[in-house]
Amino acid sequence: MQGSKAFSVQAYLRYVEQENGEDDAADLPVSTFECRTIAGVRLKVEEAKEITITVKLFAFFRENRFKQQDQNFLQGSTVREIIMAQSIDPEEVGVTMINSRHCTLDHKPVQGDQLAIFPVIGGG
Repeated sequence: MQGSKAFSVQAYLRYVEQENGEDDAADLPVSTFECRTIAGVRLKVEEAKEITITVKLFAFFRENRFKQQDQNFLQGSTVREIIMAQSIDPEEVGVTMINSRHCTLDHKPVQGDQLAIFPVIGGG
């Protein structure tokens, strides 16, 4: 999309506060969203940084996907968001690991991390 950039909500709220003198906007939850330049109007916000992480899928998660792939995400993305970006339901995930250490779905990987995603495995 031409003119599209990703920005953090925090950066946008700082802009809104500066332009409108509003303080209560800072209480909104912080996530990410996409801002577009519309009719030549540009927002004065900080551009969000991207990170590259290696995503590794295991067992049946690899079917019609990949085994290992470097992918770009916005800084501050959670493991849950990354899983959903793979078209995987977080309810189907049994174990997640960052750099060979167990992590939660709310963990936020950093540049260069390796994320391993294992499905729930049942049996008897």
